[in-house]
Amino acid sequence: MPSTQASRQDAHSLLTAAASAILGLALNLVAARALGPAGKGVLDLAGASAGLFTLILGFSLNAGITQHVSAAGHSPAGLSRSIWLWSLLAGLGVGFGLSIMTTQASNIGLLPSENTTFWAIFIAVCTAFGLAAGALRGVVIGSGALVAANRIDLSIKLMLLGGYTIASLVLARSTGVYFAMAALPAIALLPVLLHVAQRGPVRPEPGALRSILLSTLPLHGANVIHFLNQRADLFFVQAYHGPAEVGLYALAVSLAQTVLFLSSALAIPLLPQIAAATNPREAEEAAAAACRRFVLLGGSGAVVLAAAAFWVVPAVFGRAFSTSLAPLFLLLPGMIAFGLTNLLISYFAGTKQNKVNLRVSILGLILTLAGNLTLTRSLGAPGAALVSSLTYGGMAAASLYLFTRSTGVSVRRVLTPDRATVSSAIQMLAQIRP
Repeated sequence: MPSTQASRQDAHSLLTAAASAILGLALNLVAARALGPAGKGVLDLAGASAGLFTLILGFSLNAGITQHVSAAGHSPAGLSRSIWLWSLLAGLGVGFGLSIMTTQASNIGLLPSENTTFWAIFIAVCTAFGLAAGALRGVVIGSGALVAANRIDLSIKLMLLGGYTIASLVLARSTGVYFAMAALPAIALLPVLLHVAQRGPVRPEPGALRSILLSTLPLHGANVIHFLNQRADLFFVQAYHGPAEVGLYALAVSLAQTVLFLSSALAIPLLPQIAAATNPREAEEAAAAACRRFVLLGGSGAVVLAAAAFWVVPAVFGRAFSTSLAPLFLLLPGMIAFGLTNLLISYFAGTKQNKVNLRVSILGLILTLAGNLTLTRSLGAPGAALVSSLTYGGMAAASLYLFTRSTGVSVRRVLTPDRATVSSAIQMLAQIRP
């Protein structure tokens, strides 16, 4: 991928990440004001369950498809049809499984304790459409249409914000209405994503999906564990302290993850860039440069967020959410660490070293489970935040060690922004276009 094109996609991804962060804050604001900590906690729990099923049943095909299409220069014939079929079957399976679990929802913790049938249906629907959207997005990004994919993502969030606002002003202020609003935008824009995915070249390629699936299985194990490392704390907080504490903690996580959006913005174009690299040195330097850029931008963003949170959280979200400040401050260092891990995941995936990601993820899962079983039980949301930061720090240290050992690039080269980093960041920001 030409450097100008890569810089352009980096810039557009950063713009998308900034807009997504703003829209995410707006969504949290509307839900927090309308539902309070307990209602928002139920909504966050249902969203986490839908995300868990989507990730597990997606087999990380989105990343494998992105890498395959980027390297081959075309999309395999029949891929979209297979995506639709699997999404439908997976959604039906989730719905059936959750319908069996409804009588035990309070013990399992995947479903809220009230209106469990309703939540089971909507989680199944969101899982089906989430699987289809994720895989189709992999085709779009792999074919070089990252800008189009970003625009579709922003359109979905804008529609979601509109739905939340309508629910607050016109409809009953119930968590069920909000979750329904969360499903509708993705369903409405899925045909648009399919249309964009089908615009690229399509060629017959027997066994392509099977080959993609086999290549992503080690990565999938890592991604599932990464998700648990990120979201298992919500289930522990729910189990030990109830939905109100979940709502307070989830707000802190949402605010802290605005820093992580910067990492995602750099990681999305990094994967196809590394997959298409002509030599190992080019891939190594691209990964190191992305890490330096994230340290510069993410560190600056974390400082600004921490300074503003004292006034923003109680004034904007309500005094009931003031106790979200402590977990927020504890989470911010971990977000910087996890952002670095996220970028190095793209490097290892792009160079087909998925077993490295799996090992790092297993380390994180061990730290997550051990920490949440102790600190979250006794300290609640602040304990969960501390566990997350310690876990992300351990994962970042392991990823950096494995990256520097295999490439010979120094830790200082990866973590220390220089004049070139500042110049490239300014150049990238100057190229931002909506």
